[in-house]
Amino acid sequence: MARVELPGFSGPVLRAHRKADGAAFAGKNVFAFAGIGRPEKFTASLQESGAHIAGSCFFADHHPYAEEEIAQLKALAADAILVTTEKDFVRLTTRAARGDQGC
Repeated sequence: MARVELPGFSGPVLRAHRKADGAAFAGKNVFAFAGIGRPEKFTASLQESGAHIAGSCFFADHHPYAEEEIAQLKALAADAILVTTEKDFVRLTTRAARGDQGC
């Protein structure tokens, strides 16, 4: 593993890899959505857990969700389970104005 240099910091740097809970989505149709930098890692994690990706919609990193977008995501998902990251989950109630990017 390459050494990480952080000016002014002398503590350890830890790296972690998160995976979806396989028991939660195994064999189920899911619709993935998130505002993250590398959405392909999120969908790969879901697939590795045994989920069937019925569709997906990704936004720019740190995207503030609007109510209209959530309604659109629900419609796109149809009977699939909507799945997002924990990082995005906490922003679902944010009332921030949305950009012009939709699914």
